[in-house]
Amino acid sequence: EHRSEVQAESAPIHHYRLGAELEQVLDPHTVVIGDGGDVVAACSRIVRVHRPGHWLDPGPFGCLGVGPPYALGVKAAKPEAQVVVIAGDGAFGLNGFELDTLVRFDLPAVFVIGNDAAWGEIRIPQVGIYGAEGEVATRLAPTRYDRLTEVFGGHAEHVERPEELAPALERALTSGQTAVVNVMLDPDAMAGHPYRGM
Repeated sequence: EHRSEVQAESAPIHHYRLGAELEQVLDPHTVVIGDGGDVVAACSRIVRVHRPGHWLDPGPFGCLGVGPPYALGVKAAKPEAQVVVIAGDGAFGLNGFELDTLVRFDLPAVFVIGNDAAWGEIRIPQVGIYGAEGEVATRLAPTRYDRLTEVFGGHAEHVERPEELAPALERALTSGQTAVVNVMLDPDAMAGHPYRGM
C-alpha cells in the first residue's frame, strides 16, 4: 500500500521509511510505545506487534506525553524487557526530561524521535483547510534531542538520511543504555494520507 514511501530515499526521511527500518531491526520481544501523532500513525501501520501488551500508545483520546512514563512503568515491571519509544518531537517535549529518571535508575529504553520540527498532525490539516496562514503556532525548532544525553547520560544518534537509519537504530538498541535516536522527518510527508479523514 505504501511501497514507494517505505522505500523512499529522500531526506528528510519519510515517516513510513522510518517505520520500515524499525520493523527490520526490532526484536519480536520488544515492547513498543507510541507517543505522538503522524509518526506513530505511520509506524503503527508497519511495525508488527508480536505479543499482547507489546504495543502501548496514547489511545483514542491522544494523551500525548505518555512515552517516557510508559517506558518507566514497563522497565520497572520487567527490567529485562527491550523497550522502544517511537515519539513525535512535540509529544517528546511534554515529558522528555524523564530520560533523567531512566538513566538514574538504570532502566534503559530507546527513544526514536520522529522530528519534523512541527506539530505535524495539526499543521498539515490546518494548512489544508485554511492555506498557509493556517499554520499558526504549529512549527517547532529542528531540535537536536539526541544532545540531551550529554546532560543526562546515555547513547545518542542523529539521523538525517535513510541509509543511516538501520545502523543508528542497531547501535542504540545494542548500547545497553537509555538512548535517543533523533530522526529528521519530512514535515510534509504525511499530507493527504487517508487516516486523516481529509
